[in-house]
Amino acid sequence: MTKQLQDSKRIRNKKRILSVTIRRMLDDSPDSSYLGEYGSQPKSDYAIDRAHSENCIENDSIQKDKLERIADAIENDRPFCNDHSEQYDCDCNDCQEEKAYTEALEQIRELAECDCSFSGHWSAREYRYFNPNYQNYAGLPEDEIRKYCRQDFDRMESLNNGSWCYIGIRAEAQIQAGSVSSDSFPFPNCSLAIVGQLRND
Repeated sequence: MTKQLQDSKRIRNKKRILSVTIRRMLDDSPDSSYLGEYGSQPKSDYAIDRAHSENCIENDSIQKDKLERIADAIENDRPFCNDHSEQYDCDCNDCQEEKAYTEALEQIRELAECDCSFSGHWSAREYRYFNPNYQNYAGLPEDEIRKYCRQDFDRMESLNNGSWCYIGIRAEAQIQAGSVSSDSFPFPNCSLAIVGQLRND
């Protein structure tokens, strides 16, 4: 076969891109697990109870645990007056000391209880807990981990409320191979998929 015939055959078999179309598509089932996941049970101390407000003690398990341990210590050390059954009606030192311990115990127990009246974002038809991907922030101070977990929760809630969304960008090419032109559809060697975030706020 002469060189001229070889070149002619190579030209006929060469693929040509006839057109390229860029499409933007809404991703209605994105992988948002890097933020965290909803569930019916808390999976860590960083889990957020959606039935309670952001500042409720129920959403700060570490502080709640500290308060409960303080309350247990007060209760274990609380003295009792063996001579009187009602310390509030007696002025003896043992009764007054017992009274002080009892009042302190009640105040600590009250601090460890919900004070938001379940004023969170949760309804009975939804998962109650958000389990953030706290491993993303391993090594940071405790308060920063909780701050970033709360931010991830807010992002997930706004995603579900439609405040922002994921989009995909895809390039579709029409290619001519030899004398045959293909329909417009993506090929493995010319398709492009890019997933990004589009905020609508």
